[in-house]
Amino acid sequence: MRVAPLLFLALAACGTDTFVTPDAGDGGGSDVVVPEGGPTCNANLTLCGSTCTDTKTDVAHCGDCNTACVALDAGAAACMGGTCVYPMTDSACVALSGEDVFWTNGRGPESGGVYRIGHGTDGGAPTLVAGGQAFPHGISADDNQVYWADIGVSSNGGTVHRASPDGSNVKLVADSSSGVSTPGPVIVANNQVFWANVTDSSIWAAPTTGGKTLGPLDFATGVPLFFTSTSTAIYWTANPISLSGSPTIGKYKFGDVSGSDVYAGQSGQIFGGLSTDDSGVCLARTAEQVVACGNFQVQGPNLPVAKGTPAYGLAKTADGSALYWTEHVPGGNVMKHDTGGNTTTSLAQDDSPTCVAIDGQYVYWTARGRLTPGVVAR
Repeated sequence: MRVAPLLFLALAACGTDTFVTPDAGDGGGSDVVVPEGGPTCNANLTLCGSTCTDTKTDVAHCGDCNTACVALDAGAAACMGGTCVYPMTDSACVALSGEDVFWTNGRGPESGGVYRIGHGTDGGAPTLVAGGQAFPHGISADDNQVYWADIGVSSNGGTVHRASPDGSNVKLVADSSSGVSTPGPVIVANNQVFWANVTDSSIWAAPTTGGKTLGPLDFATGVPLFFTSTSTAIYWTANPISLSGSPTIGKYKFGDVSGSDVYAGQSGQIFGGLSTDDSGVCLARTAEQVVACGNFQVQGPNLPVAKGTPAYGLAKTADGSALYWTEHVPGGNVMKHDTGGNTTTSLAQDDSPTCVAIDGQYVYWTARGRLTPGVVAR
């Protein structure tokens, strides 16, 4: 399974939360039989064979009479709004655009998918953007398109795709013929989509509109894990597979293919998510259970803002007033640090929450076993 290089930071594999999914069946609708004319159905129900069913919720007839949600993970599957939705894996990640929240779900060969839902606590039923994926992981979005990386099932079987938010116009951005091997994290910036190949630690890019691949732009010193961007560059965290080397924060300045490492940690440290404004950085240092901020060159991100938290994914508000992060452990928290008041609070608890994103009102995250991203007011 190709997601393993991305997920060696997972600290445990046993969850505690239970997520209830709908039972298979007729969705609670009643059958109405007319003796002379044969069976007919109440409004909002569909006749499938001799049974009236709600195709918006029936896992045996999801969306139409001929589509069944294949049972995975001890039978867990749900039909939500006529879309088959499966519990997330550790590889699920989340991205936001104007009206949509997107996430990936790497269920396995041909069972993975990319989904979307509306912003807020009542985003409606999920919609499938792209199905039939192998192991989709990294995801990013701009105002016009959503982009994702599919790790694939072989060492060079990965792909990077883009699509309109409604799932139309799915296009291949790059595959093994244009620099893709096992792509993990992905980010859109400067009218380009960047991805990292986890097997050889290389960073690549292609125009968002399609065209010639640019790269490799840089070779990281370990497995790239998280991307972030500014108006001038992209940054990423990378950890050595053996943990015997030093983790790094890498940088690619737009137009400068040489790249650089702007900060190196100490042997045994593990870096998670990061946020930066080109002069300083806030970083999740997972193994040390610290979220820290600081200057790149002088002292590195060594000024702790929160301790005792196994921080993983991380996001910061545009004005720097608050930091949000996930704790990627069973029963882990979604945390907030108010920089002005210097207070740290838990906003929610989940089973190994992974990626996190914020809009003006809410915090969103993915977690093992969830059907849709978690959401809580900021």
